[in-house]
Amino acid sequence: MNPLDTSIRIATVDSLAPSAALPLNENVNVLQAASYMAAKRQDAVLVVDNDGELTGILTDKDLAYRVIASRLNPKTTPIVAVMTKNPVSVGPDTTASDALNKMVAGHFRHLPVVDDGINDLDDQLTNLESLRSADILRSVCTDSGDFPTTTFAILDITKCLYEALEKLERAFDPHLPADIINHPNALDSFQLSIQQPDKHIITDPDLETTPLIQFTRNIQTQLACPTLESVLPKDAPSSTPMLSKNCSVLDAVVKMQQTHETAVLAFEPLPNQPMVASSLLAGIFTTKDLVLRVLAAGLNPEKTAISRVMTPHPDCVGLDTTVIDALRKMY
Repeated sequence: MNPLDTSIRIATVDSLAPSAALPLNENVNVLQAASYMAAKRQDAVLVVDNDGELTGILTDKDLAYRVIASRLNPKTTPIVAVMTKNPVSVGPDTTASDALNKMVAGHFRHLPVVDDGINDLDDQLTNLESLRSADILRSVCTDSGDFPTTTFAILDITKCLYEALEKLERAFDPHLPADIINHPNALDSFQLSIQQPDKHIITDPDLETTPLIQFTRNIQTQLACPTLESVLPKDAPSSTPMLSKNCSVLDAVVKMQQTHETAVLAFEPLPNQPMVASSLLAGIFTTKDLVLRVLAAGLNPEKTAISRVMTPHPDCVGLDTTVIDALRKMY
């Protein structure tokens, strides 16, 4: 059994560096939660009851589908009414493979990480510079006198993917020569490159031409081969939600819900022309835009045009773009 296999198998959730999370009390209203998420630039927040027990997770998708599309009042709707209840969670010592498998099997992007312990509220406040004041934090986090005695974090599968791609790029050096020779220390050097990604994979000049280097080069080639055209569904062009940029935020969110998407493309309307066929892409409106630029800003979804809150002139790629290149561009 080689040491690399062992290191991968015993990797834990903690090694994936989940983001620390300060949960909100379930009685907080949607407007307060959206303001908190916007202040922290988060697209998900954990929810606890008055005893500090995890009861749910609230995502930007929940806010779009269950609040805006359902025409609920953000000021009077408690997050307990719209959150995803009883989410699957793991501990920091759970193996990384088990955690990622849960996320893939459950088709969810965020995984709560729960660790029993005692926390001091002032220490938590120190780490939340982006919040406007400690009073805001106290008002939305918990109604109980004692702060929850549990440490919470969120594992984001997208972040894990991006970090894995970075490690692959550092480990699979495309500039290494293609000659192949055997070297007894090749595997140790490769393992070091994963454990210490800031260091170059080569620690010995003779390692530049080992079978392992050729093997990693082959993996890189295979990963880079699939294109967007090969993974997108055949009906992607017709099923992609598209609207005029003059449509309301409410119209856009309803369209997202109908198509089970978290974004819509916004086009310039042209007189007497079918939209998209002759229109120009003006922007993209996502659930993240909804939280940051609509809910947290207190705008009326029915009266706000998406042109006012969308991300204008988004970067685009072609169908022949590789999956890795597309993900790198998004990151």
